[in-house]
Formats: sequence, C-alpha cells, structure tokens
Amino acid sequence: MTDRASTAILIHERQAYWRIELPSLPSCRQALGPDVLNAFCHCFVQAERLTALCQLSFLSRMNRGRLSSARQTHTLLWFTAGTLRELLVAVDNLRTTLDRRGLIERDGVIDRDLCAVVTQWELDPVFKVLRGVATFHIDSIVMDRGLDALEAGGIAVVASEGQGPEGQQPSLLLGIAAACHGLPVSPEDADRFMQQVDGDQSATTIHHAFVAALEASGIPMETADAFAAC
Repeated sequence: MTDRASTAILIHERQAYWRIELPSLPSCRQALGPDVLNAFCHCFVQAERLTALCQLSFLSRMNRGRLSSARQTHTLLWFTAGTLRELLVAVDNLRTTLDRRGLIERDGVIDRDLCAVVTQWELDPVFKVLRGVATFHIDSIVMDRGLDALEAGGIAVVASEGQGPEGQQPSLLLGIAAACHGLPVSPEDADRFMQQVDGDQSATTIHHAFVAALEASGIPMETADAFAAC
C-alpha cells in the first residue's frame, strides 16, 4: 500500500469545488526537488496575480464612475503587462527546471503547452511594446513622450480632480494622461490586449503541469470525497 504521506489527494466538495492536498510537504518537496517546487510556486504566484487582475478588470468595466475610470483602466493595463512579463519568465524557468530534473518530456504535451504560454505573448506585437515600458515602474522617457504629446495638443489639461472639499479624495489625472499618451500603443490596441488577457489559460496549463510533475516524480494522486462520511 502507498504511504499516504507520499501521495497527493484530490478532494471533491459540494457545488463542484475541489482541492488538491499534499499530506506531507517535505515528501513532496523531496520527490519533486526543491528547485522544481520553488519554480512552480513562482508560477503559481504570478498566475494568481494575473487571474486577480482579470477579475478586477471585469469589475472595473462594471464601475465606470467619473473618478475611477481612467485610474482603473490605466493601472490595470500597467500592472497586467508587468505581471504577464514576470509570469513568462517564471514559466520559462519552470520548463528548464523540469527538464533538468527529468520530470518533463522535451517537446511532449506538457512542455509544448508551457511553451505556448510564453510564445503566444512573445509574438503579440502589442505586448512586445508593453513589456519594455509598461511595468511596475514608469520610465522617464514614457512620461516625457506623453507630456510632449499633451503639449502638442494645445489644449488645457486636468491636473487633478475630486469630489467634496478641495483636496479631498483626489484623482491625480495628469500623471495618468501623460503615461497613457506616452505608451507607444493606441487605446484600441490596449483594449484588445486586455481582452486577450481575459481569455488567458496560463493558470490551467500550470496546474496540469504540476499534476503531471507529481506523477512523474512518483507521487500518486488519490481521490476522496469530503462528504463521503456525512
């Protein structure tokens, strides 16, 4: 009989919920290899961030208030591009680590799926531009380009606005306007990029790779019903 501590358990719950439990993290870490589990955790974090940003993007579209629209649209675009860039680096590292441990078949189904996570974005022309300038920091060249574009427009710009007593709950719009105008992509391309991210399946691909790696490392998957004894 297999030692329960050296297994993974797929637990089915009510309302179609499920979870995978690792009864012994030390056993799992040793079987996979500390570097492999570390690489998976990096991918997990970035995939979760991307999923959360997609959900926030949906909520943002439902709440298009005057003070929140530009702020949310710009912030989500910037953070999504930065998170996606970090995710692709993490997935590339995961493929290398799995290959080094012999837990993945080069050019096999799992390897090809992980590779597709990277290549679908590496080949996207909008992301090629965004990943160079749209990250968690903002390059000065982006701001200068945006301010130049605003100047060329020859119209008054809004520096900040708010609701209630002056100075309270301000929306600092000039920075957002400069950053948006400084991005070398059109608003239409930015919208298309965000819609494409909404359909991203990176988390599913990484999950399947994790399950496959468990099996390849000798950790079987058992199934259980959380309410079987009820």
